Amino acid sequence: MSAVLRRAQLLIVICLLLAASTAESQSTTASASRQLDKATIEVQDLGTLIPGGWTGAIAINNRGHVVGFAALDPPDDPFSRQVPFLWTPQRGLQPILLDAVPDLFTGVAVGINDGDDVIGRYHTFSGDGLHGFLWNPSEGMVDLGLEFLPIAINNRRQIAGICLGPLVDGEYFQSVACLWEDGVVRPLGLAVGDWGSRETFRGLDINERGEVVGSSLQGFGWLWSPQRGLVELPLESAYAINNSGEIVGHTSDGVVVLSRRGAILRTARGDLQPEAINSRGWVAGWSEATDSPQSAFVWLPDGELKALSSTAFFAGDINDRGQIAGSEWPHEGTLRAIVWTVRASTLRVTTPNSPSRWGVRTPQRLAWTYEGVAPQFLIEISRDSGKTWTDLATVPNRTGNSQTFDWRVTGPLTSGAKFRVTAVGDPGASDVNDVDIRIANATIEILSPTKTTSVAMGKPLTLHFRHSVGARAPVAIDVSSDNGNSWRTVIEATTTGSTTSSFRWIVDLLPTARARLRVRSLDGDGARAVSRAFVVRADSIPDMPLRRR
Repeated sequence: MSAVLRRAQLLIVICLLLAASTAESQSTTASASRQLDKATIEVQDLGTLIPGGWTGAIAINNRGHVVGFAALDPPDDPFSRQVPFLWTPQRGLQPILLDAVPDLFTGVAVGINDGDDVIGRYHTFSGDGLHGFLWNPSEGMVDLGLEFLPIAINNRRQIAGICLGPLVDGEYFQSVACLWEDGVVRPLGLAVGDWGSRETFRGLDINERGEVVGSSLQGFGWLWSPQRGLVELPLESAYAINNSGEIVGHTSDGVVVLSRRGAILRTARGDLQPEAINSRGWVAGWSEATDSPQSAFVWLPDGELKALSSTAFFAGDINDRGQIAGSEWPHEGTLRAIVWTVRASTLRVTTPNSPSRWGVRTPQRLAWTYEGVAPQFLIEISRDSGKTWTDLATVPNRTGNSQTFDWRVTGPLTSGAKFRVTAVGDPGASDVNDVDIRIANATIEILSPTKTTSVAMGKPLTLHFRHSVGARAPVAIDVSSDNGNSWRTVIEATTTGSTTSSFRWIVDLLPTARARLRVRSLDGDGARAVSRAFVVRADSIPDMPLRRR
């Protein structure tokens, strides 16, 4: 089946124009897993209501409960029905609304909060129009009527949706975004487009603060909040918002994630349609390039963007546990409701992640963060930019998320050292630092004073030097007034940075044109450097020793 036909059929199902059918069968589940670059994805099929029937998952809450649509009758039944469903790990796939709406023809559940309040839409055989609904397993159904189309719900039972305008030739015109709360509907004052059979499930979203995002007819994304009202966003469209206020939407550059203050956190190019963003900043959605089938993806904050599986067709929602609700369309098969569980690495190397030169026999520090219970970490080194690895050390997991390892650098020399840290016994919890590190003989280079430096007696002079001896490495600062023939140590201290350091010295030499400063490493690596000769003038009287800046 071509990608165009697949998408057309899915949109027909999504928009409630497909009927489905009745007869019940046992829900079946299957699971598998696949490895991304830095994440493992587990796949679970939610089963069907009838043998061979289609299902589609649309939304998921933080308990892992899923809602969507499912065929209730065989597809060759002229009165086949499609019903909303609720799936839980305990009870499996269960149809909803059948008791509340005896003449239900076709329906879909599009949202669920952590209290299992479910929202959606349905048609009846009587053909009186498209109804919105709110349903709960213990309280039953509240019919939201023919004029309010629910889209998203938060844990406060606030529902973002569409107040439908007049129906003309199958399309709802002049529709506006609205907020439903305790039976009261509040228009948010912005037209959201002609809401009809060509639209998909999303278009609005609401977080726990009651903030709503959406897109306008004028071609910009917007944010509505109870405090500020309606605010235009620097987006062409806005699709989802998380509890941190991060918003995912489109600009001319592609899909972007905005911070609460409007700063662009990251951008992804391509024909991508985001559907949801969780509180960790993970984005789920789908894409359809002109030269490839439609596919579902997850986009992680570190920039990793991957297809969920080879047959993943649609991703509609993602919870804070990294579970994604959507659909797979197997080759020559039937649409199936799926939950993908993304287990991204909980370990991140934080140092060294900028180009550095590490001197042999100098102390250097690796640092990483880890959220897990692995008892220890394996640290490995590569001297060929990650092609091959050698064990460096195994260290225990100390209390807290921040971990460090201090290493006295050894040869052989290389320009392509990388470091990998792995949490032993925690699959997928592994990371490599971002850049190659140069391992070379330890060096120190004095940047100032220079040969043009002229300083008065008793005045401050700042010594700057570049080095590869590492941070907090012991060094000695010496001074000479006779061009280096004799030296006097004025301070022993430690470096103030990993690659550059500075010290402030109150000049205590008599006037001379042959003053020099020297920096010596005290770690036994042999690194040292001497400044160019500079001038000390007789402008004032020295009164203080060298002190660290």
